Amino acid sequence: MIIDSHAHMSMYKFDNTFPYLALDENGRCIRTDGDRELVIARMKESGITRVIEPAITCRSNQDVLDLAAKYPGLIYPAVGVHPRYVYGDIRITKAQTEKTKWSDRNRVKSWSAGKNVVAIGETGLDYHYRWDPRFKRAQKKWFRYQIRLAEKRDLPLILHIRDADEDAIRILTRYRKKLRGGVVHCFCGDADTAGKYLELGLHLGIGGALLQDEERSAPLREAVKAAPLERILIETDAPYVLPCKDRFEADVRRKNLRNSPLLLPLVIREIAAIKGLAPEDVERAVYENTVRLFRLERSST
Repeated sequence: MIIDSHAHMSMYKFDNTFPYLALDENGRCIRTDGDRELVIARMKESGITRVIEPAITCRSNQDVLDLAAKYPGLIYPAVGVHPRYVYGDIRITKAQTEKTKWSDRNRVKSWSAGKNVVAIGETGLDYHYRWDPRFKRAQKKWFRYQIRLAEKRDLPLILHIRDADEDAIRILTRYRKKLRGGVVHCFCGDADTAGKYLELGLHLGIGGALLQDEERSAPLREAVKAAPLERILIETDAPYVLPCKDRFEADVRRKNLRNSPLLLPLVIREIAAIKGLAPEDVERAVYENTVRLFRLERSST
């Protein structure tokens, strides 16, 4: 049994028919076409039993909750606002924008009271682009608020930290007593950085970054090797974070291609190879880790 600890199946990129990645009978990435319902059906057939789905924009919280209501027991919602979307005009679709205001925190607070919500996020800091300094201040303000909200709701955090580890670790350390666990989603750092998050009681979300070329992913591989297996979760961040081209069964056009939870067995095998373990042992461990962190019911099958 496999749980995707981070995917965005409610996004507009999964509307209508689209090209997406799956695995063939030999475990190689292939391109195929389908819609959201078909991908979800294939997930069930492949033993991918659940998906943790965090919100991104403020408005997307309702989309996440609606999809979770449509697929109970499969989609588990997390509510929050992504750090890139806490300030300014935010594009949701090609024809739609929203402006996130500080007062929108009250909407997030209301959504977080839902009985099926399993986490707050994704939240954190993102310094990848040369943001206006006011944007960084807004990110920190929202981050601190969502940490306090997670404490209030007794929920773990789903953390998006990109090129901002120093500030993120400083804030998390300051609020350490308020933390109720969490996962550093799409972790891409080295063993030293991983150790600082682990020391705070957090988990590492490992996904597509591990499937990049070995030179690029070398620091992450060392982090995975050093990290205790009981503190690792697996994810795809679908539709994002595609593996490198040499993972594909054949040369595949990447334009408009979506990642999917169907690639999780590939992540499991990679972790197993790095740690010198059997894939089934890794699968079992990361399943238990995810159930424990998000307080999910254990599957009876």
